Amino acid sequence: MKRIISLTKVMMKSSVDELINVNVKKGKKKTGYYVLFGFLFLYLAAIVGFFSYFLIDLLYQFGQEGFALQILFSGLSLYIVFTTIFVTPTVFYFAKDIEHYLVMPIKPSEILIAKILTSLVSVYAAVLMITIPFGVCYFIITNASVLFILYYILANIFLPLFPAVFAMLLIIVIFTFIPFFRNKDLFTYISMFFAIAFGLSIGILSSSFESVDTSNVLDFLKNLQNGNNSIISTVNLVFPTGNLLARGIVNYDFVSLTLGAALSIASVAFTVFITQFIYFKGVIGIGETGASKRKMSHSETYSRSTKKSQLSALIEYDLRNILRTPLFMMNYFFSALILPVFFIAPMFFTGGFSSLSLIIPEVKELLGYFTTKEMLVGSASIGFFIGIGFATLSTVTSTAISREGRTMLSYKTMPFEMKTLIQAKIALATIVLATIPTIIIAVLGITLRFNILYILIAILFIWIATLAESSMSIVSDVFAPKLDWVSEQQAVKNNFMSVVPMFVMFAIIGISVALVMRLGLMIAAPLLMIVIIALGIGSYLVAIRLSKDHLSHKIEAI
Repeated sequence: MKRIISLTKVMMKSSVDELINVNVKKGKKKTGYYVLFGFLFLYLAAIVGFFSYFLIDLLYQFGQEGFALQILFSGLSLYIVFTTIFVTPTVFYFAKDIEHYLVMPIKPSEILIAKILTSLVSVYAAVLMITIPFGVCYFIITNASVLFILYYILANIFLPLFPAVFAMLLIIVIFTFIPFFRNKDLFTYISMFFAIAFGLSIGILSSSFESVDTSNVLDFLKNLQNGNNSIISTVNLVFPTGNLLARGIVNYDFVSLTLGAALSIASVAFTVFITQFIYFKGVIGIGETGASKRKMSHSETYSRSTKKSQLSALIEYDLRNILRTPLFMMNYFFSALILPVFFIAPMFFTGGFSSLSLIIPEVKELLGYFTTKEMLVGSASIGFFIGIGFATLSTVTSTAISREGRTMLSYKTMPFEMKTLIQAKIALATIVLATIPTIIIAVLGITLRFNILYILIAILFIWIATLAESSMSIVSDVFAPKLDWVSEQQAVKNNFMSVVPMFVMFAIIGISVALVMRLGLMIAAPLLMIVIIALGIGSYLVAIRLSKDHLSHKIEAI
């Protein structure tokens, strides 16, 4: 047991060091990162709490608040599976630590248990961010007894086990018996397309629901109670522990809670027993990539740069680097693809685009109530905040410098200023992130036969907003780039500073919504756009200033 605990600590420490920064050694800096982690945890928990309160309060009005727990646990089972699917390959296969453990006097089962525990830490962190605010809201709204707290804590301990080890076993079997999955880049591509397909399925499913009124809610609850909801019934059939634990909490049924806990523990034991015979056969020979990672030499880069402007040459090189690196492409382009897929693709399956033409008269009648000034401000506001929303969900600029890694040493010897590199990074991000919302607005505007002037204004402000957001996001990476990395994952996914601009922009969006509701669109929207554009200009100037001396010192310290 001591060896398992020690192994788990080592694996977790390696994961945490990669996440914050391999070079961060000072206690104060690490403490600062932990404080930021805590703040972001509270931030996301507050968002979850808001929606949880709404759901529980709605069901409480019908006397069916217990179904909120069943819905939560069924949904969490799926959430845990998808979270574990993305965590497991990194911990079990791509960590490159198995060779060190195999030469030690450690049993295979001990290595497996340690890796399972390491994966479960990430899963528990993701789950607790949802279950803690949900439990607090449930306790407050329903005036539950103290016994609820005990049962709820026990259920949260055992809930992630069954779906998590199910996903781990699935990944281990796939990697063992289907060799081409062992290629890291191939797995990254497949994961991305799988997630897009999942988003498409959810979008189609959600578009099939009709408007909800009281009778629909009552019918839905009745179907839940009778087990007639096919989705939840299927989830409960595949992952029975969630339903057992939920029933144990709602009915204070110790037998159901015990059965759920016992089944969860048994699933872990079964997974360890089975995988110890197949895991070590599949873990050897994992491929990092199937594509060439050749970087341009100094002479090649300079030769290309002389044929075109330095800015365009850097943009082209950066884009090529992203496209040939699957991890970069997934993290940077995934959000730009999944949102259109989620909201627009279902229209092709439900006849949404054909139905849009039927509402053109109603749309024109509605727009007739607005003045020209209101239409201009509205078009600019819609375009601006759509641009902000799309740009916020990508880390293409917040890791723009970090993804170059040691290549930054070569850049210092090339005949261009760091200012030009910063400009190229911002320009590339703006082009990538503004293109898709531009197409969406253009297609919808033309389909609904909006005035071409309003369409062009909306598109213009999409690009202005994306440029401003990209300028703000790059500052953190110029100030604290993560350049000394071994794998691309450390530069992008394990780079904590990359998400800081994202949450800053979420806060700005939240403040913007509050101001619009309080002051009205005509006053708040222009004011907010001016402030955000000013912040973008100021951030750009700060980034340029930092690139002169501060960034050079960071590069020399690699």
